[in-house]
Amino acid sequence: MAPTPIPTPTKRPYAATVPETIVGEAIQGNAVVIIQPGSSRLRIGRASDTFPVTIPHVISRKRKSTNSALPHHEDPVLPAVGKIEAAMAVHEKGLEDAEDKMWNCKTVIGAQWNQTLPEQTIAFNLRAKRSVLEEHSGVHWTNTTHQPEYLVGEEALYVKPNSGYNLHWPIRHGQLHLHPGIGGSLTAVLNDLETIWGSAISNQLEIPLKDLKHYRAVLVIPDMYDRWHVKELTSLLLTRLGFSAVFAHQVSVCATFGAGVNTACVVDVGDQKTSVCCIEDGIVIPSTRLCYNYGGSDITLAFYQMLKRYEFPYRRCNPHVRMDAIFLQGLKEQFCHLDLNSCKLQTQVFKVTHPEQNIWEYFLKLGDECMMAPLGIFTPEVFGITGVADVQKTARYYTDSSDPFDDDYLNQIQRVNV
Repeated sequence: MAPTPIPTPTKRPYAATVPETIVGEAIQGNAVVIIQPGSSRLRIGRASDTFPVTIPHVISRKRKSTNSALPHHEDPVLPAVGKIEAAMAVHEKGLEDAEDKMWNCKTVIGAQWNQTLPEQTIAFNLRAKRSVLEEHSGVHWTNTTHQPEYLVGEEALYVKPNSGYNLHWPIRHGQLHLHPGIGGSLTAVLNDLETIWGSAISNQLEIPLKDLKHYRAVLVIPDMYDRWHVKELTSLLLTRLGFSAVFAHQVSVCATFGAGVNTACVVDVGDQKTSVCCIEDGIVIPSTRLCYNYGGSDITLAFYQMLKRYEFPYRRCNPHVRMDAIFLQGLKEQFCHLDLNSCKLQTQVFKVTHPEQNIWEYFLKLGDECMMAPLGIFTPEVFGITGVADVQKTARYYTDSSDPFDDDYLNQIQRVNV
């Protein structure tokens, strides 16, 4: 019998029959596709790749009718927008707690934190004016003149508003984004995921979808997952995309395996959730799992709220607007930190690069807000959150007639054992 062809180490697809299972033969890394669906970003790649491909986990779908009477739907880039404004008293209390934490910390030379004066920041920012540079932003709206049925990733993110497309983020807070609005049904969300993942596999990994029967998939799921969601995603990979096999595992276990350790406490701060989980001998300890519905996007909104208090010079900024929300995300990544030694009054410059316009340049003074916004991870009141309302919980009882190991079955087994 001739040996089974194995994939080449390049990213080009190969022509081969479905590989047979041979005892003792290792699975080739370039025949395994790893998929980590995040709330904001999709990470996907072969197991043999050094780094995954990362794209915005978003899709724009052409509206069925351009009738203005039909509603236009666009999921916000920052899902928690408006939460702080609705709970300003909680936000102010959170800032006081964050200041207390900073007072209790020391710099590398043992000095205490030197609080910046807001009067200096406000006086400078009130005088700051916009400079319009001659240089073009280099950012363009996605060309939709050929009216494609859908666009994914960066192309979807830069579809011009009111151009006849609905914008959907199929994952929110690490779970399927099910809601009563347009595109919020389970069927619609799974269709969006199939389109995004299929487009990334064919365009970014250069694997024709018809050849996925020669590949296996690893699905990275949250530590605190919904078994019903995992079942639907596994079915999507096997029956709709056509992978030959699927292996689902929790993100913390995958992280410890990649780091080469078998016991660890894993803290995962994502865009819309923060999870903590302890791993022992490669197994998740269920009683240690915690997941909170806040993350990087909440830091962005808290940072913007504090900038407004100090007369942020870009006064037209609106986090409800898609381009401004993307700009604020970049501003947070540029200036926010948790380094007490860098926490001092500084003059910074930032540029606003919106599509089809020249670059706007601003100068501004920044102080403690660069560190106080990220401290909201430890003091969620900074995000306007109080109590345990935003803590994710697992379902108390899961039953599924097609799942042979659902809770109903496990309860019956336990009674027999007793």
